[in-house]
Amino acid sequence: MGFYSQVILPRALDWMMSDPVLTQYRQEVLSEVSGEVLEIGFGTGLNLPHYPESLQKLIAIDANPGMNALARKRIQSSGIIVANRVLNGENLPMDDNSFDSVVSTWTLCSIAKVEQALRCWKFIGCSNLGESSFSSNMD
Repeated sequence: MGFYSQVILPRALDWMMSDPVLTQYRQEVLSEVSGEVLEIGFGTGLNLPHYPESLQKLIAIDANPGMNALARKRIQSSGIIVANRVLNGENLPMDDNSFDSVVSTWTLCSIAKVEQALRCWKFIGCSNLGESSFSSNMD
C-alpha cells in the first residue's frame, strides 16, 4: 500500500465519516451489541465510543494498516479491551459461532468478494450489519 492508502485515505475517511448524522446511526446500530464482538472494517475506530460499556471484548479488523495509526488513539482512550488486527474481511481465521455479534458499518463497498465475505461472517455470528445498501437478512 502506498502513501495515499496509508496516510491520506485514513484521514480523509475519518473526517468524512465523522458527520453527526452518521454518528447518530452508529449509536443506534451499536446500542444492542454485547458480549464478544468482531468488527469488520474497524477503520480509524469511529464506532468505538458508541459501543455499550458492558462490551466484554472487541476484535477489530481492517485490511488497511494505515487506519491503525488513527485507531490506536481511540483504542487507548477507550475502556474496552480491543484486539486490533490487519486482516481482510473475506477470509477470516475465526471459528464458527465464535462471537456474540459481528459488526460491519460502511465496509462492504471495500470488499471485492462480498458474497464470500457474507457467507464467512454468517458462520462466525454476524447479527449487526450496519450497511446502507445490504439487508441484515443474511439467509
